[in-house]
Amino acid sequence: WGLQDKFVIGVVARNQGRKMLDRTFQAFAKVKDRIPNAVLFLHCDKYDPASYFNPDCLVQELGIENRVIWSGTKYFRGFDYRKMNEIYNLFDVFFLGTSGEGFGIPTIEAMSAEIPILATDYTTTWELIERTNSGESIKKTGEILGSWNVGRAIVDPVDGAEKVYKLYKDESLRREYGKNGRLAVLKEYDWNYVSKFWDKLLRKML
Repeated sequence: WGLQDKFVIGVVARNQGRKMLDRTFQAFAKVKDRIPNAVLFLHCDKYDPASYFNPDCLVQELGIENRVIWSGTKYFRGFDYRKMNEIYNLFDVFFLGTSGEGFGIPTIEAMSAEIPILATDYTTTWELIERTNSGESIKKTGEILGSWNVGRAIVDPVDGAEKVYKLYKDESLRREYGKNGRLAVLKEYDWNYVSKFWDKLLRKML
């Protein structure tokens, strides 16, 4: 991918409203000058019909042209596990400025690859990240009501930029978070472990 000398801030998410990728672009724009070799790598479909804004126009407006990379995936055709492993291992930091998650498969995938996590302080963040000491929460500036009357957070791009810069400056902390995340996944989220609970629940229901 030609990113050997870059500090890669990675995102894996569908390009849809709930992920609030516009806030991710804003956070990157606030930190780009402090990290000259930083790039924002997005594994999502730039032209996903679920997108609620024009990424090309926003990138130009924020002055981050040539600093944003798209993986080339399509919303209707994803990458296989081998390719996804390659994608995650490009990242120095995993960034998810989401408005909320029911769980967060990309988060634990990034943890499994020993990538430190930055995610909105809302919904599953405490369980996946703070409790396992595998990253840090990004503050929210407020909340809105989403579909089905579900509360949604609005991530703070200023705090997001500060957290990115903090991890950029502290390689040992990145390694610590990464190792903690990997251990948590192996201990608590490996399928061989989780399947036992599903088996118990399904048998009980039957």
